[in-house]
Amino acid sequence: MSGAARWAPWAAWGVVVVTAGGIAVSSRLASAPKALCTAGAMPEQATRGGDAWYWIERPRGRAAALVACSGGQTRRNVEAPAIGSYAAGNGAVAWTAREGEGWAVWAADADGSARVRLTAPKEEPKGVRVLGDRVVWLSSRPGYLAEETPFVPLGPSVQVLAAPRSGGPVARLAGLPETVAGEVVGEMGGEAVVTALRTGNPGSTIFYAVPLDGRPTRRLAGQVGHARGIVMPGSGLHWTAPSDEAGIGASAWRLRRLAKDGSTQNLAEWLPSASQPHEWGGRVYFTTDGTEYGVWASADRHGAAQVVPTPPRFTGVAVGSGKMLLRKLEPVRGGVRLYEEALP
Repeated sequence: MSGAARWAPWAAWGVVVVTAGGIAVSSRLASAPKALCTAGAMPEQATRGGDAWYWIERPRGRAAALVACSGGQTRRNVEAPAIGSYAAGNGAVAWTAREGEGWAVWAADADGSARVRLTAPKEEPKGVRVLGDRVVWLSSRPGYLAEETPFVPLGPSVQVLAAPRSGGPVARLAGLPETVAGEVVGEMGGEAVVTALRTGNPGSTIFYAVPLDGRPTRRLAGQVGHARGIVMPGSGLHWTAPSDEAGIGASAWRLRRLAKDGSTQNLAEWLPSASQPHEWGGRVYFTTDGTEYGVWASADRHGAAQVVPTPPRFTGVAVGSGKMLLRKLEPVRGGVRLYEEALP
């Protein structure tokens, strides 16, 4: 490969960054984010649910907490030795929490009231999600053989479970042949879209459609690596995947979509790795934990993803309801200062 060809991807990346930076400078000058609240620790898994922002706090040496922020006030919905996952939507919030030697799946109204313990398994439930009037989650089921085996019926499996969010019997919706539980991505046409992971380096992510009425499960797609998915109203399943354009030694991801004919379409390239997708207004936005990449948006046409401008010394935490949740990069005593700004 010639020197020019070898450096072409990095040149393209530089053009994207410089162009985005120019847009950001002009926008930042007039930007004035609104002070929202202060988190007790770095927010994790931040999302928008109804009129509130939610996140998990894991302060060193203290209990974890599921926190909600609305109207400038924070509310600690729950504290537990560990909180695995949560979801907010449809007027409810659900979460998994460590209790004694085991775990529990809880559900409550959006304001934290009317709490109900749905189940208390020994193993940690994964990827909890509120779908209509039900809460759906994943659980890993031990196999007959503890070690890796080519005989799928003898190895571990992933169970898809559900219960009414107001409490009631736990139903098994499906069993999946993968060994590691992923997440409940969302609902599509009366089916829960879930992921299960296959181990290895880099391993793979398999997407399934699990009907909520007992019909057979369908495999939707497979992806090398640990993909993150999102269901878009009107356009179906999207997910992140390693970019073929990155080349050896570069870390970049792409956005893909499952077309109606079952084929896979590439929609955007050059996303930061480990991106969490969010949906708003028919567009996909991305945030990353623990970096200063900020907020990205899928391209209007096929091409490179776009950087969403943020004010100087701020970085994006989450996107929802036409707004960005921002944090200030300067250290603040007593917590992490959070702000809110409208999406451009």
